[in-house]
Amino acid sequence: VSEEVMGAESFAVSLALLLRAALEEATGDTAKAEADYRRALAIRGALLGPAHPDASEVALELGLFLLRTGSGAEGEALIRRALADWRPRVPVDSVNAVRLAHGEAEMLLHAGSLDRAGEVLAQIAPYASRTGPEHGVRQRTLAAALQQAVGGAARAVDSWQAAVDAAGALYGADSAATALRSAQTAAGVN
Repeated sequence: VSEEVMGAESFAVSLALLLRAALEEATGDTAKAEADYRRALAIRGALLGPAHPDASEVALELGLFLLRTGSGAEGEALIRRALADWRPRVPVDSVNAVRLAHGEAEMLLHAGSLDRAGEVLAQIAPYASRTGPEHGVRQRTLAAALQQAVGGAARAVDSWQAAVDAAGALYGADSAATALRSAQTAAGVN
């Protein structure tokens, strides 16, 4: 409907594509997710310029997606681009600063830069839960992943359980978000 009303290359279409890509990523349809993230980025870049915060938002999301699906170098480049273009424009205690820090921490964990990932998470910790409960859950999840990377899966069980409990309270015990964190906890126990 957005394409028909607003035009195929409109900001509204980029919003719909970004939401659909996140859903496709969550349901495992990575080919469609990647295509939608890329199209959303192309639309925003053409409409607003590649350094605009709304284009940087999509660069961050596409970069994280690519990291998670095995295209680390391209993903890292997009994340670094988003950090360089967007971070100077947002207050340190804002929801977007938290999103950027979480993206940076995930990238650093992926790269094995554990000390720096810990520093980034520690810097944003005072603001994560205050900017929204989903950011508090993500903070706990990244902290558990860091603890696992540093000390092994068995040492991170309590941290993963805290992430499961937080996700269950926010999303529901039977949600995909809670199931993911439960699986990560089980991996630490076994």
